[in-house]
Amino acid sequence: MSRVKISIVTIVLNDPIGLEVTLRSCLPLKNLMGDAYEHIVVDSSPEKHRELRDHSEFSYIKWMESSPQGIYPALNLGSRMATGRWLWHLNARDCLMNSDELFSILMSLEEESAEIIFSPVVLLRENSIIKKEIPDPIFKKNLIGQISLCHQGVLVSKDLFLRFNGFTETFRYLGDYDFWVRAYNSKILTQYINNFFAGYDAEGVSAQNAKGVVLEYFQILKQIHLNPREKICGYFKFSLMFIKYFILFPFLKTARIYKISKWAYRFIKS
Repeated sequence: MSRVKISIVTIVLNDPIGLEVTLRSCLPLKNLMGDAYEHIVVDSSPEKHRELRDHSEFSYIKWMESSPQGIYPALNLGSRMATGRWLWHLNARDCLMNSDELFSILMSLEEESAEIIFSPVVLLRENSIIKKEIPDPIFKKNLIGQISLCHQGVLVSKDLFLRFNGFTETFRYLGDYDFWVRAYNSKILTQYINNFFAGYDAEGVSAQNAKGVVLEYFQILKQIHLNPREKICGYFKFSLMFIKYFILFPFLKTARIYKISKWAYRFIKS
């Protein structure tokens, strides 16, 4: 194969263990694809990862150094350097679960195929599967009232990525969701593949910042081209998310703290 088929873009900041997990999970795919495989690491803390950078096993990696500016600026930087037909954004601690499956998918894609390929993913904590996330095969339904598409489960055409000028860098948590919405609004051809090949870290930035995710979801939701019924559905889902993370969870947390404090006071007093 003369042309690079896939470019994996990984970003990392102060996480040598997580980065090694990701790189090693992708080695079988590298062995299957040879020169048709490319892996770019955007490293915002190169001294922390010096041992990995100097390791002969990872000599094929293209390393880029970048000052810490956020997830999406780093992903854009690596993606613009990529030479592959397909981009796959896999951050440190995310991993390739099934290299044979992904290899078969890549080999089956035609030159004139869809420009976004999406699939189910698994949610990982300490390398154990805690949840399977299965998107709706109809791309549009994953944008209304739910956030069920993450970049770890999506292959994006490099040509499309450049046409859309990459991820919107003003978003901290949902730059990928914003990209899917812009693709849908532009009537981009998509394809669903019902195969698990990716796992993503449950302790990632978005997973740990639910309130920020909800607020960005509301901002992006306003941009989707929807009919009135779909808009109602989307805003209803937003209302439930808002109540959950801004009212219910803080209330339960406060109630739990109050209960513990009251118990502690009685214990000390006795």
